[in-house]
Amino acid sequence: MKRPLSCVAASSALLLSLQACSSDGGAASDGDGGSSSGDDGSSSGGDGALADGQTRVDGGSDGALGDAAIDAPVDAGPPAVRFIGRFDQAPAAGPKVSYPGASIIARFMGTEVKAKFEDIALFSPPYGANRWEAVVDGVSTATIQLDRMQATTYTLAAGLVNGAHTVELHKLTEASVGTSQFEGFDFPGGALLPPPLPANRHLQFLGDSSANGYGVDGAAGCTFSAATENERRSFPSLIAHDLLADHHNLGASGKGIFQNYARPGDTDVFAVIYQLTNVTAFHAGIAQPVWDSTKYTPDVVWITLGGNDYDQSSVAVDPAPPASFLAKYQQLVSTIRTQHPLAYVFCAVAPSLNDTSPAGFNAYSNVKAGAQGVVAARASAGDTKVDFFEFTRSVIGDTTACDGHVNAAKHRAMADEAMVAIKARTGW
Repeated sequence: MKRPLSCVAASSALLLSLQACSSDGGAASDGDGGSSSGDDGSSSGGDGALADGQTRVDGGSDGALGDAAIDAPVDAGPPAVRFIGRFDQAPAAGPKVSYPGASIIARFMGTEVKAKFEDIALFSPPYGANRWEAVVDGVSTATIQLDRMQATTYTLAAGLVNGAHTVELHKLTEASVGTSQFEGFDFPGGALLPPPLPANRHLQFLGDSSANGYGVDGAAGCTFSAATENERRSFPSLIAHDLLADHHNLGASGKGIFQNYARPGDTDVFAVIYQLTNVTAFHAGIAQPVWDSTKYTPDVVWITLGGNDYDQSSVAVDPAPPASFLAKYQQLVSTIRTQHPLAYVFCAVAPSLNDTSPAGFNAYSNVKAGAQGVVAARASAGDTKVDFFEFTRSVIGDTTACDGHVNAAKHRAMADEAMVAIKARTGW
């Protein structure tokens, strides 16, 4: 929940480049005459997790998830690439994305699949370039760390049986590591097909480093780098997988509700970045499109914030005044409720918060009181779909990820806890 990250510049690649994608999620022409679809967040109704009986399989290792449908029903529309996450669809060269957990999904006919990326970092120090995991037919086939010197084409799988396959790309790293631009798939000797049907369940997570898989691939005592972050092992990704849902993970290290960890310099608190498509570009002072909240309608919004409001960097600073923290928390939830009037909203307390570090900040008590205050205020106003949730407190053995963050085993336990609450409210 602390240690704000920075960005560096980079590139990656793909043989088949996408032509302009519409900013409203409409179709865009693909290099082989197919089309590329925008965010598919709207629910198609029904209480099944995946549309029309779509199923998922697990792949990868150590908690990595392979979410592709094999021999499942497919979209009845034209060949297309599906994007899940806050993608900026406007750039002619291809969509850009910064948040962790963003996914790019396609079906194709052929024996090989490649992808082209360009990766852009805007800050320093150099944590390394963004990482993406490739999953083909439910099996993790490659984890690529993008090239920041030039746009690069990566082979995701080759030597496949000649037939229909599903490919997924999942962004493992967060916005502060950088922004990736997807420039297209290439299927040598093959062709793009209509994509798998989208999920019917939609989740949105607002969080700091406690929610984005910070350091889970590192050994105890490590410091942060792009190579150690893995959103696929984070509790938001695990919840989405197990509930057969898609998700938007807006986890951003160092961000708070009233104030950020890197204060006083970083003033872009969550109420600001929640409205934007790309948190990284905004922080650098670059013009940034406002996110169109109608492009993704979550059934559940899960908030795990507040730790950075009651933490400090190397420069001693004051904790957030509780009344000010509560007011900003209420403002954030009010915005969420305005945009998503039917969503269940959970105000959660991260497991690693305590009242002893930093001394005198009373982080655990203040964040808990703030979350409970928001829930009580919403209930008094007649909003009965906002709940308080507290994760089981961490013990020393849970915090062996980089910079003392919770490890993959604790993320798994957090996902299991949270799903009980989500199922109870949604009936899933």
